[in-house]
Amino acid sequence: MTDLDRRDDWRDFASCRLEDPDDFFAEGRSSRAQVRAAQAICHVCPVRQQCGEYAIEAGETWGIWGGMSQRQLRARRRRFKHSSQARTTPTKATA
Repeated sequence: MTDLDRRDDWRDFASCRLEDPDDFFAEGRSSRAQVRAAQAICHVCPVRQQCGEYAIEAGETWGIWGGMSQRQLRARRRRFKHSSQARTTPTKATA
């Protein structure tokens, strides 16, 4: 197992760990530029996948997580919930 595989401390390897967290929560007139700048940091992050998975599982609704905008995050969460429900919903036996 590599260090990156340890799910509990993936944040230690995040490209954003030394950045201002506010940079990942866009607001105001420059929000599009702020989102693009945050996504550029995420693009080269070695734990981008873990970050995105964390955000979906934790129910994060604001900010840039795993390189996803809030809109992308919501869409991915809907797909995740849909696929989770499909896996846990028992099927009815047909007679």
